[in-house]
Amino acid sequence: AFWGIIRHEKINMEIIRKISADERFELHYYGREQQIAFNLKSYVKNNRVKNVFFHGEYRNEERYKFARKTDIIHNIYHDKNTMLAMGNKYYDGLLFYLPQLCMEGSYMGESCQKHDVGISLNPYKEGFTDRIYEYYKGIDTALFKSKCDEALSGVMEEYYEGEKMLDKCLSFEK
Repeated sequence: AFWGIIRHEKINMEIIRKISADERFELHYYGREQQIAFNLKSYVKNNRVKNVFFHGEYRNEERYKFARKTDIIHNIYHDKNTMLAMGNKYYDGLLFYLPQLCMEGSYMGESCQKHDVGISLNPYKEGFTDRIYEYYKGIDTALFKSKCDEALSGVMEEYYEGEKMLDKCLSFEK
């Protein structure tokens, strides 16, 4: 599942092309639909794709409902800015114990692989869906959950260190 503002048409079109040709998968998009989403929906309709679904905008608290029905988070973005970014879905993946599918060479992808909480792939490369399937089927659930907990613990440590540094800077100015 993907959740958030649906953008990055080219990469999502490639993902839809690959997923639509593989009946082992379904792809669900939850999020505000603007022109890019309309284009993707049109492609799905015109090509009679049966395993890609658009659910529209949602309220933040509704994530819990569809996260329970999600097997893997589609966390692939591909532009200069998002290759260097850490998206909110990364943290959702840790909190909901969901493996993540990230773009090869992205900061998020490197972080997922470093912490063993996801896989980095390039949808344009051959074997994209096979690699997702093999990765997912090989997950040891107990080990995966402990890896999510470890990664989240590291995030919280960074957060508290940041708070301390901010307090120190603010008290220095007085």
